[in-house]
Amino acid sequence: MKLLSSTPFACTLLSLALSAACYADVPIKPKRPPCGCGSLRLLEPKYKKRLVEAQKKYGADSIEVARILVPLAVAYRKAEEFNKGEPLLTRALTIESRAAKPDIAATVRIQTNLGAIYAATERKELAETTLKKALSTEKQELGHDHELTADTLHELGSLYSSLGRYSEAESNLLSALAIREKLRPPRDLDSLAELRTLSALYLKMSDLPKAEPILRKQVAIGEKTWGPHSYSVVWYVEQLADVYHRQGNAAKAAPLWKRLIAERDKTYGPMSPRLIGPLVRYAESLKKLKRNQESAAMEARARAVISANRRNAEADSPDSLSGKTVANAAKGVAKQ
Repeated sequence: MKLLSSTPFACTLLSLALSAACYADVPIKPKRPPCGCGSLRLLEPKYKKRLVEAQKKYGADSIEVARILVPLAVAYRKAEEFNKGEPLLTRALTIESRAAKPDIAATVRIQTNLGAIYAATERKELAETTLKKALSTEKQELGHDHELTADTLHELGSLYSSLGRYSEAESNLLSALAIREKLRPPRDLDSLAELRTLSALYLKMSDLPKAEPILRKQVAIGEKTWGPHSYSVVWYVEQLADVYHRQGNAAKAAPLWKRLIAERDKTYGPMSPRLIGPLVRYAESLKKLKRNQESAAMEARARAVISANRRNAEADSPDSLSGKTVANAAKGVAKQ
C-alpha cells in the first residue's frame, strides 16, 4: 500500500479501524466499582456485628449463625473475595447438615454458591459435582420451576461455557431463563443475568442470529430498569451494534453507533479514544447506506480524535502504556 507520509491522518476507513484497535487498551477511569464491592462495604460491618451477637446468644454452631454466614459469604463471592466467602459457606453447610431437620432450601443455596466459587477458582470438576448434587436435590424436593433451581442451572451453564461445553451450557441457561420468566411477580434483574450469560455464550460461539434477539431483550429490560443512559444499557447497545455490524446490517447498526457516540461524548468527552471505534464503525455503516457526506464527516472526526490523542500521548514516556498505544496507532495509519 501507499505510504501517506505527507498527510499521516488522511486515512481510509481500514486504517482508521486499525487505529481504533490500537486504542482499545487505553486506560479509562472506571465509572463504577466492580460488581458487589459497593454492597460489600455496606453489608460487611453489619453482618459481622450480627454474627458476633448471634454466636454469643445462640452458640457458634447454631442455625441462627448459619443464617448470617450465608448472606455475608454471598457478598464476598459477588465481590470476588472467594478466600473469605468459601470458609463461611463450608461452615454454614456443616451447621445445616448437623441440624435435626436440615433446611433443604438453605442447604442447596449454600451448595450452589460453593459450586460457583469452585468454578471461579479453577476447581471445575468439584464445581460440577457440587452443582449437580444441588440441582438433583432441588428438582426432587423443591420442584423443577423453583427459583433456586434456576440459580443452580445458571451456575452450571456458566461452568459449561467456561469448559467449552456449549450445548450443555445453552440447555442449562435456557432452562434457567424459562424459570425466571415464569416467576410472579417478574424479576427482571434475574432474567437479565440469564440473558447476559446467554448472549456471551452465543458471541463466544459466533452464533450471531441467536445473540441478536437476546441482546435486544437485554437493552429493553435494561432501559426499563435503569433508564437509557445507564452504564450497562450503553454496553448492551454496543454489543448489539457490533452484532448488526458483523452481520452486514448497516441499517440497524447505524442508529446504535450514533447513540453510542452520543453517550461516550457525554461520559468521556468529545476527544476520548473510546470514541474512535464507534466513529469508524458508524462511518462504515453510513457508507454502506450511501450516506457518503455523513460518512466522510465521521471519518474526519475519527481522524481528529486520533490526532488529539497522539499529541497527548507524545508528552508521556515512550515506555508508558498510553505512549505505546498511540505509537502503535500511528504505525497502523502510516502503513496504509
